[in-house]
Amino acid sequence: MRKDPEVQGLPDTYVTCMADLAMKYGDKKDLRRYIDGAIKSDDVKGLTPSNKRFWNEADKCVQ
Repeated sequence: MRKDPEVQGLPDTYVTCMADLAMKYGDKKDLRRYIDGAIKSDDVKGLTPSNKRFWNEADKCVQ
């Protein structure tokens, strides 16, 4: 996740928090594809805007 240009320069605490949430809510096969660079984070099932629980918890990562 740290290699993703979208998160470079962000605080480690934020990146760690988001990675933990991705593991909790994201589709495991899609996460593997994201890590391999085959898809973008926006394409990981479970991390899309329709998953309100993920985004509500993600908001807490920035606080």
